[in-house]
Formats: sequence, structure tokens, C-alpha cells
Amino acid sequence: MKKGILVCLGGTGLKNIGDYVQSIAARQFAGDDAVFVERERLASYEGDDVKCVMNAWFMFHPEQFPPSPRIKPLFTSFHVQPLRESKFFTERTIAYLKAHEPIGCRSTDAVAMMERHGIRAYFSSCLTLTLGQTYRHVESDSPPVFVDPYFRRFGKKEVWGIPFKMLARLPYLLRHFKSVSVLAEKFRVFREFPRIRFAPVRWHYAAEFHRAYCATFGERLLLEAEYVSHRVPKSVYSTNESLMELADKMLRRYERAPFVVTSKLHCSLPCLAMGTPLWFVHHADFENGRFGGNIDFLNVLEFGDDGRVQPIESGSIVPPVRRDHVPFAERLAAQCRNFMEEGAQ
Repeated sequence: MKKGILVCLGGTGLKNIGDYVQSIAARQFAGDDAVFVERERLASYEGDDVKCVMNAWFMFHPEQFPPSPRIKPLFTSFHVQPLRESKFFTERTIAYLKAHEPIGCRSTDAVAMMERHGIRAYFSSCLTLTLGQTYRHVESDSPPVFVDPYFRRFGKKEVWGIPFKMLARLPYLLRHFKSVSVLAEKFRVFREFPRIRFAPVRWHYAAEFHRAYCATFGERLLLEAEYVSHRVPKSVYSTNESLMELADKMLRRYERAPFVVTSKLHCSLPCLAMGTPLWFVHHADFENGRFGGNIDFLNVLEFGDDGRVQPIESGSIVPPVRRDHVPFAERLAAQCRNFMEEGAQ
């Protein structure tokens, strides 16, 4: 039986590279010659019999679950998006998951979801916590990295309110014109932000970000920092191989960062695993279902109702390296290693 890893190539537009960070985590145990198994076509998979860890977000096409009988699954770091719960948990899916109990879930929220459907489950956390086996933080002269940091942006369907919000922020933009202009250029990487391709909107975002983060991190650091987005253009990265290579490149960048600031789990947990100091910026309106259990591992800065990130209480801009996750990482690694080696000659 061959070894596989889940991938999700997706369609056109932008791709969340976090899916391929998950794939790299699984490849540590499946090997470099692992078979790519498309997450959104699990039921129609017709390749060789394959072992595969189900460490992923499920899923855009719930009709493609349960997987093909050709796939032998290990259910750990499994996550179902709350908005898809009603479509995902069919009688057939519930019976399939019960046959593979207990289900290791990426968050405590997912555990509760499983239990609502009578499925035994436990909090495994995320397989990306094992990435410390491959990536390790190293000292360097590189600048800090901001990866998809949260701040106030326009809604995707918002139109009429945009001019008024931009006008309200105009005095701040003009007061910090030089700094905002530097940030606006760096913000070109954030293709996901609504209407950012328009220069006035990009400048507004830069001013909003500067206002939110300047008091906490200082203007000089914001201007020197590198900015990274986990949403990348499919027109440039159109194959599984290119996306795996890009995910590896991003992880190597986080290895060298003196610290990282992010609002993305698929940046936070890998940094935690490799020992890179990390600040996680959290907002109360974040989607429920993703953070339960995992947020307890992180150095958290709350984004306040005033539109600013809270001050750093410790006084040190470089956060401590946490170790709370280590037992979960060790359990995940042992579980996946045993699964892949089981029955090997």
C-alpha cells in the first residue's frame, strides 16, 4: 500500500497556502514520494490503495465524503467548518466516522461538533505542530514578519460606506503620509483584501494598519518589517508541486524571523513548532470553530474595539517561546509514524 498526503489545488483566483503547509506536515511521515490525494475528490479517488492522514479542513464539496475504499484514513487534526456542519454530517458520513472512532480533531470546537452527532472524538490539535522535526528557528539579521495581520478592512460587499470611512481616516493618513506611503507599497501582497488593487483603498488600509499597530510595535519596526500573505495567485502557482515549494519557502522564511506577527493559525502553529517567537493578534469576531484549544498555546494580543492592538504587557517586543504544545506534537508524530509504518516490510 502506498502512502499519500492530502492536497487541495482549488480553482482560479487566490489559493490559501495553509492547505499546503498541512500537506508538508503530513509529508514528513509519508515521505517525499507520497501520492497526492485531492481533498475535494476523495469519494471519486481511483488511484492505488493508499494510506492517508485526514489532517485538513473539510470541505467545499461534502458530497465527496466519505473517501473511496481505496483510501485507508487516519483521522487526526480533522476539522469541519461550522457553516458546513449540516451538509457534511449525513447518515453515511456519521456511520463512516463512527467506524474510525475516536476522531482526532484540530480544535475543541470540532470535538464538540463530532459529539453532537454521536461520534467519539478528542482534541489532537494540528499536525503542523510537528513541523519542528523539519524546520528550526535560527538567529539572523532578517526583519520581523507580519503575516496576514488583522485590522479593520472593508467588507467584500460594502460599497456605499467606503468613501465615508476613507474620508474619516484621511487626516490620519496625511499626518503620517511618509510612513503610510511605504506601507502602502508593501501591502500589494495582500491580494485578498477587498478592493486593494485600487491605490486609494490600499493607502487607506495602510493608514488603518499603521493606526492599529504603531503604538504597540513602533513605527520604525513597521516600516522595516516584511509582509506576507497566505493567499497566493493561482495564475502563478497552478500545480501541487509549485504550491508545495512555495509553502516550504514561506516556512523557511519564518525560521529566520526574529519574531512573527499574524492572525493565521497556519502561520502561528508552524512558528510555534519551529521555535520562532510569535504574536497572535486575535479579534472577538473571528470565526468560531478554529481556535478552541490551539489559542491556549499562543502569545495573544487582542485587537480592541478602538481599532488598535493592545499594548505588550511584558515590555519586550520579542515574545517568549511557548512549550505548552509539545505533548500534542509528540503524540501526533508518534501516531502518524506508527500509522505509516504499520504493515511495512
